[in-house]
Amino acid sequence: MLVGSLLPSSAKVTLHASEGNGTHSKNTVTMKHRFIHFIAFGSSFLVLSLLATGRREQLEAAVEIMTIGCIVEIIQFLVYSHRQVFEWWDVRDDAIGIVVGFLLLQIASRVKLAADSRS
Repeated sequence: MLVGSLLPSSAKVTLHASEGNGTHSKNTVTMKHRFIHFIAFGSSFLVLSLLATGRREQLEAAVEIMTIGCIVEIIQFLVYSHRQVFEWWDVRDDAIGIVVGFLLLQIASRVKLAADSRS
């Protein structure tokens, strides 16, 4: 996730993970780019949450992954956009992926609890 996030813009365009021609500076992002953020950060949260033993640790994992997302966007702001554009919409998409991952984990936990109580 970190390596992909910090690739130069030309490499991201080649991998179809970003658009060329400065479309990010106009605050427009394709659904594919948004989906990549959503999946990358949501799945990273889910993987890290496998180590969690309770809801508190799951929330800590969510904060840690969100912090990584913010740090990545700050680095991109400083290095790639030369302090021209901070991609708040990427931070939003990272957060949406993490929240959806957290909610899926809570639902799975409740389903498992209900199934265990019926047995």
